[in-house]
Amino acid sequence: MISGTPIQNSLSEYRHLLVYAAGSSLDLYHNDNDDENSEEFRHLVQNPIERGAARDATDVQKRRAISLTRSLHEAARPFVLRRTYPLFF
Repeated sequence: MISGTPIQNSLSEYRHLLVYAAGSSLDLYHNDNDDENSEEFRHLVQNPIERGAARDATDVQKRRAISLTRSLHEAARPFVLRRTYPLFF
């Protein structure tokens, strides 16, 4: 699957791509009720990451965002092949 850079655009989109790629083997709040799962992901992961990225974020919010981002990347690592700009030149 080629997707460009969804993480730069939307964490919700990134979650949906991971659920599609990994199915239920990746615990990103995925079961039969996707609306409920999306809301849980927004509440527990997306909103804290976005708050931590805000200009007026507190140090605690920033640290929480960094921790969640690292955890998300680690969980997604087996399912995501990441190519960065320097690899092409």
